[in-house]
Amino acid sequence: MGPRATRVRPGLPALTAYMTDVREETERSQAKGGGWQRTKTERTFDAYGMEATETDHGDIAKTGDESCTVTTYARNTSANILELEASEKTSVGTCASPAARSRPPTPRSRVPRPRPW
Repeated sequence: MGPRATRVRPGLPALTAYMTDVREETERSQAKGGGWQRTKTERTFDAYGMEATETDHGDIAKTGDESCTVTTYARNTSANILELEASEKTSVGTCASPAARSRPPTPRSRVPRPRPW
């Protein structure tokens, strides 16, 4: 992303703040029995730079282990509340599928979430 704020400083170069984001990451780890397992994660961000969607491709050598997480926010910009999450929904499939992003999860498409208790 481009500069988010700039401030002029007398006698010094302008001070510029940037917002960064990691849109894609690929990792590899040693698999049981030898070889390597590669995983991939892709993200999109909203106008505030907050994560909007995350596609976890899982093991990229396999299909069927993908998941899509969509995060919405309960923002109150007049009170400077930007990061408060309204919902986080995870479903089976990639976020590139409009159905995974828009439909409410069904018991078959819902990814189990660990409970803290």
